Amino acid sequence: MYHLENFLGDKFEKIRLIIDNEYIQMNEYVNLIGSANYAFPSVLEAMNTPFNLNPSEGSRGKRFFPLCDDIDALENMAEEWLQKLFRCEGYASNIEAYSGTQANQIVYQSVLKMNDTVIVMEPKAGGHVSHFHYLKTFCNIYTYSVNDL
Repeated sequence: MYHLENFLGDKFEKIRLIIDNEYIQMNEYVNLIGSANYAFPSVLEAMNTPFNLNPSEGSRGKRFFPLCDDIDALENMAEEWLQKLFRCEGYASNIEAYSGTQANQIVYQSVLKMNDTVIVMEPKAGGHVSHFHYLKTFCNIYTYSVNDL
């Protein structure tokens, strides 16, 4: 943040106060939104790396963008540690961040059949936008909010 402070000068103080307020909210309120996860400070610190700036779509050694050798090395190390931790040497692992949205999509596509009925809550009723939008747009599945039942 030091570089940001030098770049913005006295405007940085306002930004710092907004960021500090976000930390206060995280510590004072219980957020029951499933996608609003609170990361440990050590995770936030680890995320403060150049890796967040480099698109790394694809898999190790087969990326869609250049200059991903360090990301590949990091994922190789993570796989080695997972194999040791779970005593599963020789097995491969996927060291990519996935969201619950992607997990839901995998389940929807593997379990549901055409014209199945799925009950989901609309976002304004407390559901997640991905549940309602994904089913309605990509699965050709009837969707209902609990308010419609």
